[in-house]
Amino acid sequence: MGKNPNECLFKISTWLSFHLWDAITETVKSAIEGMDFLRRIANVVSSLGDYLEWTTPAGLLIRQKYQSQKKKMIRTELYGSILKSTVNLDTDGLDKKRQANGICPNFIHSLDASALMIYLNKCKEAGIDSIMSVHDCYATHATDTETSARLLREAFVEVYSQPVLENWVNDVTKNLEISEEELPELPEKGDLDINEVLKSSYFFN
Repeated sequence: MGKNPNECLFKISTWLSFHLWDAITETVKSAIEGMDFLRRIANVVSSLGDYLEWTTPAGLLIRQKYQSQKKKMIRTELYGSILKSTVNLDTDGLDKKRQANGICPNFIHSLDASALMIYLNKCKEAGIDSIMSVHDCYATHATDTETSARLLREAFVEVYSQPVLENWVNDVTKNLEISEEELPELPEKGDLDINEVLKSSYFFN
């Protein structure tokens, strides 16, 4: 492994990453299939020179447009010394790799944001004005906890009762001259009754 601890740690981490990925693909197979579907759609759209744009279940417009970049050397003089720095500048073209790699987290975060927006609107209607949020964790006063938990489940069900993937595909391809046959098939749906979330004791902590 060598005497450098950082080099040793890197090699071990690299070795472990392959085994972790194998375990993930075996444990959450449907999630991997969903990720592959999103990337394939992103590749199709990017190959036609278009960026990704969709509307979330809460009505928020999302635009993913990672532009390809070029490097430019900046040369300047400061107190008699020559300083050189390299900066990345956006071009008019799309970075197809970043478009494909970015769609999975961006799509999921857009759905998380939708659930949060709907939840907050429900809280406002219920008279709950004190909310703390850290990413996808929410907190309120103890007296409002039970109501907050119910509203959160209702918001989640409201989001995922919609044909989320179908709507997304329609949005990102609506301006393209492409047939349905040219697109990858939607992943097979499971048999979960989304309304069971309303009765779940451990849906959210």
